[in-house]
Amino acid sequence: MVRKAVRTVAAILSAALLVLVVVPGCVIKIGKGSGSGPDDTAGAGGSSTASSNGGTAGSGGSDLQMGEDTYAQLDPLELRTASAKAGYMTCALSGAVDTDIQVQGLDPNSLDLDAILALVEQYAPNASAQADTWLQSVDTSTLAYTVIPKPECIDQGCEYQTTCQQGYIPNVKHACFVDDCGPAKCRTCPDWVNDILQNIAFKTWCSYVCVQTATSPPKVVAVGAGFISKLFNTFVGPICATYP
Repeated sequence: MVRKAVRTVAAILSAALLVLVVVPGCVIKIGKGSGSGPDDTAGAGGSSTASSNGGTAGSGGSDLQMGEDTYAQLDPLELRTASAKAGYMTCALSGAVDTDIQVQGLDPNSLDLDAILALVEQYAPNASAQADTWLQSVDTSTLAYTVIPKPECIDQGCEYQTTCQQGYIPNVKHACFVDDCGPAKCRTCPDWVNDILQNIAFKTWCSYVCVQTATSPPKVVAVGAGFISKLFNTFVGPICATYP
């Protein structure tokens, strides 16, 4: 029974993500915002993978300017590509978790944070791989991207500045900045795409670009996906993937 459920999930995700290769699950827009800058946080992830209400330090005026300055120093093509991968991976991962819950007939209200984290870890590698496949099929110079971090995502529960907590953990000091966010729905996709993103497990997604700190110029070392748990109103992640 378990194997059948896993095969069914895999089939649904393969079909869904195949189309997402053509039409990404999230809209990565060029937009002006502001954000906090990197700190000298150790390369290892923090001691926890979830925090209440998602708020984080580093949203003061001077830190916001540091965030803008950090993004301004990144290579535009590198930032463009990393931003696109982060957004695609995040929405694909949200959809995968929702699909798994549906296929297995699970009651979302019965899932504790450990169960949610396990699902995120299970499907993150495939979501990252699908994002890489999509990027290979497009002209990256034409991709829209977020030109600076988005502190307005704090209001939606995202952590503004954090470090990788799951998945790939860079072995250098780094800071992950929230690059985009939104409800756990694809805002401009066809209706059938939103059948995947049903807002079952998460009410908000948060995509991250992770930058090595204490280097000049800074460089992107990972991308991350974070979510706000619908049941617990708690920030989950970010789970990171390698970049490039």
